[in-house]
Amino acid sequence: MRNTTARRVTTRIQPPIRICFSGYVSREPKLKVISSKHFSFKSERCPIPEPSKEEDYPGFSEEDISKMNKIVKTMISAGYKNECSNAYSIARGNALYEQLRRLNFEKLNAEEVQKLSWEWLEADITRWIRIIKHFSHFLIPAEWKLGELVFSDDSSIFRGLFVNLIRSLITSLLDYAATVAMLKPSAERLFKFLDMYEALHGLNDAINGEEHESCNDLNSEISSVIERIAEGVVNMFGDLEKSIRHDAAKTPVPGGAVHPLTRYVLNYLRYACDYVDTLEQIFQQSAKLNQLPTSSSSPPEDMDTEKSPLAAQIASVMSLLDGNLAVKSTLYKDPSLRDIFLMNNGRYILQKVKGSSEIKKMLGDNWCRRRSSEVRHYHKS
Repeated sequence: MRNTTARRVTTRIQPPIRICFSGYVSREPKLKVISSKHFSFKSERCPIPEPSKEEDYPGFSEEDISKMNKIVKTMISAGYKNECSNAYSIARGNALYEQLRRLNFEKLNAEEVQKLSWEWLEADITRWIRIIKHFSHFLIPAEWKLGELVFSDDSSIFRGLFVNLIRSLITSLLDYAATVAMLKPSAERLFKFLDMYEALHGLNDAINGEEHESCNDLNSEISSVIERIAEGVVNMFGDLEKSIRHDAAKTPVPGGAVHPLTRYVLNYLRYACDYVDTLEQIFQQSAKLNQLPTSSSSPPEDMDTEKSPLAAQIASVMSLLDGNLAVKSTLYKDPSLRDIFLMNNGRYILQKVKGSSEIKKMLGDNWCRRRSSEVRHYHKS
């Protein structure tokens, strides 16, 4: 996708055209932090922003809209189509930009993404997601409805205006997302990337459909960025596997207790499965494009080979964790402590899997039965 700089619509309508299309500017599931000495991540799923009770964008009465409709008809019939279109575009562009400015749209800077620490960037991405969702769920539908009413007899003219009206703002938002997608994959960034993926899909849906056929090129640009975000998500699971594989320990956990790595991985997967439908979509698409990374771990023998690509990925992570824990158990000189360590970690894993319907479904009943048998074996030992 070409990297363009958004053009801010700030020009005011100049005489002799004195038409008021702009209206008034109105007044104005959190996930816990998981950490261990090995990793830490924080995820805050961004809800769809609700408009304030005082907000009535774009703020025109039926009488106002009727007057604007008459003005448009008169100007177009008199041969002033271009002047009318320019006046409407400038006024509505200003109104749209003012709405986004209230959400700190101006503070988003794609050029700064690579320079910011992840802690600072998280707040930036959260702002971006809120802007995208507000734009998708409220501003775009409101502008479309207004334009269809004002240009009721000339809808084809408005549809061309509509694309230009939202293009520069969307391009700026896409540039920011594309730059974020270029960041080095890191497991801790998964949840923000999933939020971005869902937000961009919502934007695509908002401007898609038969009535928005003139927006096909914008849909293509959005889809291109969505693919980059999806690729980052897939690679983050590869980073998770790498972290598990390289997590070495020289001293055993006292008393054979549950290892911090075990807690981290299971909680990570449990929170990731809050996005199970989105992840299924991403991994299915990646499988079709043959973009799934080659795992260093094979799925368990009792794993259903016909499971989805996401289920295979989850099973691969679990298999790597099992191998890591087996190595860590050798740190215990006392064989009984070794069995206690494997029993405690196995029991914790089983409890977490059974506590998540999504993970349990993906791993399957055979996996759960095998795990239960292993825990009983270590208990008897």
